[in-house]
Amino acid sequence: PIVQNALLINGSYFTAAWGYIPGATSYRLDVATSPSFSGGTILSSYNNIMVTANNHQVSGLSMATTYYYRVRAENEFGSSSSSSTMSVTTLCIPPTPANAGNDQTSSATCGLTSVTISAN
Repeated sequence: PIVQNALLINGSYFTAAWGYIPGATSYRLDVATSPSFSGGTILSSYNNIMVTANNHQVSGLSMATTYYYRVRAENEFGSSSSSSTMSVTTLCIPPTPANAGNDQTSSATCGLTSVTISAN
């Protein structure tokens, strides 16, 4: 399959996408923190998972972090080789105070940047 740019990128998720393959009955998706997919860099919840559509929301991620994904097509005859690798960086989205009418401060750290939100 040909991987496509990720869709709907947020601070904790993105949607991995790839081209439809005629004859494929499912796809196998891997997501990692390294483009080599080696060692312990493949996320355990996204290691060779079966997907029946040509996209899948990848969630539970860290803000401002680069992830890599690849996919394989499957049918009754077996699995294709892995696609090329696509990279995507989740966004840094600071939290908003729960009650805007109360004096509250919320903060988040994204990479080397610290963000603080105050509601007065």
